[in-house]
Amino acid sequence: MRPLFTGVYLVSPVVTEHAREIAAVLACRPGASLSHRSAAYLHGLLPYPADPAPVDVTVTGGRGGNRPGIALHRTKALRGHEIRERCGIPLTAPLRTVIDLASCSTAIELERAVAEAFALGLMNRAQLLRAVDAAAGRRGVARLRALVDGERQPRRTRSASERRLLNAIVGAGLPAPLANHAVGGWEADLYWPGHGLVVEVDGYAAHSSPRAFERDRRKDADLRARGLTVQRFTARQVRDDLAATVAWIARELG
Repeated sequence: MRPLFTGVYLVSPVVTEHAREIAAVLACRPGASLSHRSAAYLHGLLPYPADPAPVDVTVTGGRGGNRPGIALHRTKALRGHEIRERCGIPLTAPLRTVIDLASCSTAIELERAVAEAFALGLMNRAQLLRAVDAAAGRRGVARLRALVDGERQPRRTRSASERRLLNAIVGAGLPAPLANHAVGGWEADLYWPGHGLVVEVDGYAAHSSPRAFERDRRKDADLRARGLTVQRFTARQVRDDLAATVAWIARELG
């Protein structure tokens, strides 16, 4: 046996999927639930980090002290509709998770989580605005309202390169595209419907196999047959030659 957290041991030579999350909740029981970033990872709102991070757990009341490896959060109460269960782990519901995430995430992470929640059908704008009203005064809620209360919808991006290019486009004062938007049965990374322009950002890992190469060629041919201009940039171009990439897009947008 080896300890994962105080009072919780692993009886196996292998750490199975979600073992740390399960152990953290067990270490903080009773009434403990996965929350904040850790709940966002499990809901699929944010990608898991490359390196293990402290597990976010929310408990009701003022019980318990700090525990190594666990980011402990306290609240007066968690109501029934604020709790779900995934993979046998109690965790905060998507709406509550996004409200909590607003207090500890970057602006890019928060926008990505909200956009992903909308895309997955876990919540809609009206439901989130009602939750924001109910949480008025909590840390981060004001910027969450600013994100969802305007005309522009949160943008869903799939990679750091997409987000970097999107931020540079908006920062240059260019028209904002739709991100990861369905076009003719395909999903376009960045799409300007009024200009007939599609920009794809190709990372090596997702686009280097023969199958991916063939798929990309079919996608480009189909989109061009619909009268669209399709341009691909590599992740390296976005990283090392961002100004030239944005300048090309600016010329195409006229």
